Amino acid sequence: MLPLLRKTPTICTLPSMATVILAVVLTVAVLFPAVASAAVDCGIQPLVLLGNTTTTDTTTTDHAGRVNVQLGEDSGSGLWMSVSIVDDATFVNVRNGNGNGTDTNSLRFSGLDVKIEEYNLTYVEKKTDSDPSSNIIGLGPDSTLIRELYEAKIIPSRSYGLSYDASTLSIDSLVLGGQDRSRYSGSLYESELAEPNGEALNVEVERITLTKEDGEQVVLAAPAANFTATLDNTIDQLVLPSPIAAAFQRAVGAVVADSSHLNSSEIKVPSSTQYGRILRYSKSFGGSLTITLRNGYNATIPSEVLSRSLNTTTEQTVRISAVLEAKSGQTSGVFGAAFLSQAYLSVDYESMKFYLANRANGGNMELSTFGCSVSTSSTPIVIVSATPSTTDRSSSNNGSSTNTHILGPVLGSLIGAIVILIAILFLIKRYKLRKKTEKQNSLAAAAVPTTSSPTSRGLGGSDDKQLGEYNQGISSSGGGVGARRGHNGGLGLEGIRLPTTPSRVSLAPSTMAGTPARNSYFTEDFHDIVRTPPPRS
Repeated sequence: MLPLLRKTPTICTLPSMATVILAVVLTVAVLFPAVASAAVDCGIQPLVLLGNTTTTDTTTTDHAGRVNVQLGEDSGSGLWMSVSIVDDATFVNVRNGNGNGTDTNSLRFSGLDVKIEEYNLTYVEKKTDSDPSSNIIGLGPDSTLIRELYEAKIIPSRSYGLSYDASTLSIDSLVLGGQDRSRYSGSLYESELAEPNGEALNVEVERITLTKEDGEQVVLAAPAANFTATLDNTIDQLVLPSPIAAAFQRAVGAVVADSSHLNSSEIKVPSSTQYGRILRYSKSFGGSLTITLRNGYNATIPSEVLSRSLNTTTEQTVRISAVLEAKSGQTSGVFGAAFLSQAYLSVDYESMKFYLANRANGGNMELSTFGCSVSTSSTPIVIVSATPSTTDRSSSNNGSSTNTHILGPVLGSLIGAIVILIAILFLIKRYKLRKKTEKQNSLAAAAVPTTSSPTSRGLGGSDDKQLGEYNQGISSSGGGVGARRGHNGGLGLEGIRLPTTPSRVSLAPSTMAGTPARNSYFTEDFHDIVRTPPPRS
């Protein structure tokens, strides 16, 4: 059987269209980075937990920097909870060995009309009656409290802002879902949040300079020896890598303290097995320490924060340094409340960024949320980017920024749906064309005649007879026409050989009268040869 030659149709326009739409989607994703900020609800006000008289006990320093909460239907004094920026869960102390478990209960904030039903709590066993450190509300990247408040539409976004009282090293302002702009001045210096499975609040330290009482400056860490430090308010001190801490120790004349005699309940002194050696001053110290970060932010820690009195178990008073030496081989550091006491910290989990600014004493609260326009303040928000090319962004662009956050996800979703629809239509069209081509090939193959049925090619009777004689000559030659003769004297086609495949395919109708149009394997010229045989010899 002689096969028909067909050209399978191809599609060129649809893949090109899909490529163009995909490029548009990627462009929109870059120009409208709304994935992180799309869920900000600017119609909800941030929640103030610390910074007002309803949730903060200002009559005693025992409760300074803590939030009062009530569990269940208890209408008593409630629990005073510390705040941790590194923990995620909410920990509650229990007695009689009933700790180390989880349970759900309702949680309310004293003085606020806020209640969370079936709140997940982690119960830990209380160490001592005077140890409040295990009553903790976690504000880490996976904070249970922030997530519950956000899902209940109590706060506008997964963010918070806090500041410290430098004299007591305790939190004096805490806003969930935003920040209090009256608590800082100047620009906000931006940093990227690290992955949630590690220390999220990491800063790159570029330089540390010690200023002595006489004004002499000693560079403890130069840009060539920069390191990474994690912000952690569960400790008060500054944990520095061993070479830097050793340089500080030599400059101020400090010695290693006997940690076994320190009363850690008076001041949050970390375990020496966790952070390394604790230093104490052998003489008075009146200098300051300036820490400069790579993003441009710098904080100057005064002497009253760097040197704190601590009563020992032997009833002695020692001056403990806020600088701790890290464990041997540790190249990173930890910045505790001593560093945060000079800063305002804003954390935005929506954009995975956090910001540091110079602390201010505050006044009338100016609440704001990242991604929402500011209407209660006349001063713009200026953000110093964490990228090498530092740029300032003013709140005069907040209106367009808010529109961007709203428009971005809408355009992204719409264009994404269009891309999916085009892809589906493309696959359906391609499937139909393939099925159609297979059907046409099947019908064409069934219509092609074999050499034993020449009349199926649509030739006339005399033509069929001549073609049959010719085919008979081919089948008996074994490799060419040759000088063969049929019963009517042969065709006289000496020396003609057919190629394996035709050199030309004619799709034009036959020139013979009465012959229908067809796809002929043979050329019309060769057909004329078959049509008019030479005379017999």
